[in-house]
Amino acid sequence: MQYSPESWEIPKEIMDETTRALSHQHEVFVLWTAKRSEVVPRCRICRIVIPRQIPESSILGVSVRIDGDELARIVYDNYTRGEKSVVQLHTHPGRSVVMSGLDHEREVVRHPGALSIIVPWYARDGLPSVRRTDPGSSRVMTHLSRTSIS
Repeated sequence: MQYSPESWEIPKEIMDETTRALSHQHEVFVLWTAKRSEVVPRCRICRIVIPRQIPESSILGVSVRIDGDELARIVYDNYTRGEKSVVQLHTHPGRSVVMSGLDHEREVVRHPGALSIIVPWYARDGLPSVRRTDPGSSRVMTHLSRTSIS
């Protein structure tokens, strides 16, 4: 199945957990998954995955490293749940949201239709601006679209 969603529907609980996971004084990386059977054009995010990761710092900057055994564990877990990693998010220390050479080298979610989001300032201001539906509801879903984050 061709996987190229036009929008992503994210439950409030996943947005909140992602904000907490990314809000540190070092770079952090997380994944969002969706059911493999998901129908496009809207992708419904069902889970956040916070990989075991090792923060690194060098004269070139900061990063995180996720070892191959952890990546294999995530792929297997996704497979057994009938899910697919569809969005990767990580933080940067400053305002730049441009993927560095190292970001590209360590990219985890690379398939067509996947999305990579870089959150500036170590997520101190939260996640990117998104449109929320039903703002008074505890079942609020957040919608990201290619136009709202480009």
